[in-house]
Amino acid sequence: MSRPGMRGRIILGFVLLVLILSLSSIIAVFEYRRMSNYVSEMIAENIKCINTAHKLLSSCDNYNMTLLTAISDDSVETLPAFDQEQFSEDYGYLRQAVTGRSAMMMVDSVRYAYSAYLLVAGEMEQVWLADFSDSNTRDWYFNRLQPIYYRLKDYIDRLSDYSYNALQTNSVALQESFYRSIMPGMIAVMVGILISFLFMYFIISRYVTPVRKMLSNIHDYERFDKTYSYTFDGGDELSVLNDDIKDIIEQNISLKRHYNSSKGEDW
Repeated sequence: MSRPGMRGRIILGFVLLVLILSLSSIIAVFEYRRMSNYVSEMIAENIKCINTAHKLLSSCDNYNMTLLTAISDDSVETLPAFDQEQFSEDYGYLRQAVTGRSAMMMVDSVRYAYSAYLLVAGEMEQVWLADFSDSNTRDWYFNRLQPIYYRLKDYIDRLSDYSYNALQTNSVALQESFYRSIMPGMIAVMVGILISFLFMYFIISRYVTPVRKMLSNIHDYERFDKTYSYTFDGGDELSVLNDDIKDIIEQNISLKRHYNSSKGEDW
C-alpha cells in the first residue's frame, strides 16, 4: 500500500481541520436551536399562566365589586351574574399547564376557594330578597363574603407568583442554554487551534526542516566540496527528491574525479 504524498498529506490535514470546525459549528447551532425552542416554549407557557391567573383575579374582582355596588345602590334592580364558564376554562388551562406538586396544590386551593366563594355568593339572592337593613346586608358582605374572597384572591396571587418565579427561572435557563450551546463551538475553536499548531509542527518538521538541511548540504558541497550525506525516510516526493539530489551530486563527484584523473594522465 503506497503512502500519500506531500500534496495528499497537506490536503488531508486541512480537510481534517475544516471537518472538525464545521461539525462542531453544526452541533453548536443545533444545540442552541433545540435549547432555545424548548426554553422559549416554557417561557411562553409561564407568561400565559401569569396572564390567565390575572384574568381569574380580575374576573373575581369585578364580580366582587359588582356585588358591593348592588348592595350599596338601591337603584340596582338585577343581581350580577358570575361568568363561571370562562372561569372554569381559565382554571382548566392552569390545571393542565402547571407541573410539580406544590403548583398542583396551589391550583387545587384556587378551585376549593372558588367553590366556597360561589357558595357564599349564592346567598346574595336571599340577602337581596330578605327584608334586611343596609347594615345587616353590609355585615353579610364584609364579614361573610369578603373573607372568603380574600382567601380566593390570596390563592390566585400565590399561583401568579409561582408562575412568575418559574418565568424567572426559565429566563436564567435560556441564558445558560446559550452558553452551553456555544461550548461546542469554543471547544472546536480550541481543538482547531491545537490541530493548527500540530499541523504547523508537522509541516515544519516533515518538510521545512528537511528542505533546509538539503540546501545546507548542497551549499556545503558547492563551497567546500563535501559529500552530500543527508538522508531521511519520508516515503514521499521530498524523500525521492533528496535521493535524486544525492545521486546527482555523487555522479558529479565521480565525473570530477574521472576528469581529474584523466587530466593527470595527460600530463
